[in-house]
Amino acid sequence: MTKGKMPEKLYNSLKSYLDQDEKMIDILRETFVPHFDFRWLVLTNKSVIIAIRELFNYKFVDFHLRNIDINLEYGFLYDQLEFGSMGKNYRAQFYVFQRGKTLDFFKKMKEQAKIISEGKEKKKPPSDPIELIKELTKLLKRGIITKQEFEKKKEELLKKIK
Repeated sequence: MTKGKMPEKLYNSLKSYLDQDEKMIDILRETFVPHFDFRWLVLTNKSVIIAIRELFNYKFVDFHLRNIDINLEYGFLYDQLEFGSMGKNYRAQFYVFQRGKTLDFFKKMKEQAKIISEGKEKKKPPSDPIELIKELTKLLKRGIITKQEFEKKKEELLKKIK
C-alpha cells in the first residue's frame, strides 16, 4: 500500500515499526475522537494498529488478527467499530458520512482475520543472522523481549556469522 492520504511522518514511523514481512493493506482515520488527538487505524496482513498522534511522534498499539473479535454497529450520528484481541479492546467511532469507508475497512479486517485464522498466510522465518537481529530489535522496541534477552540472542547470532 502506498502512503495515500496518510501524513508523511506517520507513514515513515509505521514503515520502521512494521515487521519485515508485514504489509499495510488499508488505513482509516478515526474522525470522532473525544480527546481531539488524531488516531488512525492501520490494517496490515498481521494486525490492526492504532496510531495515536502525540506531541512530536506517534504511539502504536497492536491488535493481532489471530482470534480477533470484530463488531460494527451503525448509529444515527456515528458508527462504532469495536474489536479486541488477547484481552485488549478498542472502540473507534466514525461519522455516518464516512460509512462507506468504515464498512470497506471492516470487511477487509474480517477477510484478513479469516485468512490468518485458517492459516493461509505462511510465515517464513528469516534464516540470515542479520535479518534475525533486525527482527529481535523490533521485538525489543515493542517491549516483547527484555534488553538482556536481546543481547544474549544477538551474541549467539553474531557468533554464527564469524
